[in-house]
Amino acid sequence: MFHVSMLRKYVPDPSHVLKFEKLQVSEKGVLQVEPFCILDRRVRQLRNCEFEQVKVQWDQYSPGPATWEDAAFIFQDFPHLLD
Repeated sequence: MFHVSMLRKYVPDPSHVLKFEKLQVSEKGVLQVEPFCILDRRVRQLRNCEFEQVKVQWDQYSPGPATWEDAAFIFQDFPHLLD
């Protein structure tokens, strides 16, 4: 919760405009993106279980919004990324 006095006027910026022709949305309204490449790998430990994660750069996006994903699921769905 915040007070209305904390609000500031929005200053338009051309970099905030989305390019809708790049978005791939299914009939159900789900955004469809494919992984472009693997940027990094790490092994995470949760209690006594270790699992591998990969940092994925998504198609149509810059490396900035890359996300950490479970390596097993990524390589199962997209085996071409193993190369």
